[in-house]
Amino acid sequence: MMPGHIVRFAIAIVAFAILARLPVGLDPAFQFDAALAIIWGFGILSLVLLTGYAGQVSLCQATFAGVAAYGAGMTVASMHGGYLLGIVIGVLAATVLGVIVGLPALRLHGITLAIVTLGIALVFEDVILEHVLVEDQRDAERDDRESDSVQPERGQADDDAEHCRGEDADDDPQ
Repeated sequence: MMPGHIVRFAIAIVAFAILARLPVGLDPAFQFDAALAIIWGFGILSLVLLTGYAGQVSLCQATFAGVAAYGAGMTVASMHGGYLLGIVIGVLAATVLGVIVGLPALRLHGITLAIVTLGIALVFEDVILEHVLVEDQRDAERDDRESDSVQPERGQADDDAEHCRGEDADDDPQ
């Protein structure tokens, strides 16, 4: 790196550290908004990098961000890993997907690259998110409901329902 680039990089790191510490001690809603602003800022920077410096249009950034977020969230929530481990897993998952998508798209330029990356994003959303992940979530929720529900003995539910309506189970309806 050239000396000017090192200075700019150091200034960017210091500015990021200062801005990242600004919301500490403030209202939790403001902290949440600040975190979202940083996340969206990184997403926008990925567009600037690709379209501004490379001159290409790729419409798959949200897919990479979603894979990274899903990997990080599942690491923290389901596997009870730490936040830093979640970030590392999310970045690795997005990197693997980026390599899988990027290698076939290396020779594409312009509108062809835009169409292919849009198609990949739509296929990923339709196939992976809608069918695989949603079905896994539904199965997990169904398993949780089945394990949490207590089945009443036969006849107990009927007696409870009649009691709620003001009828006695011993009365003979005529």
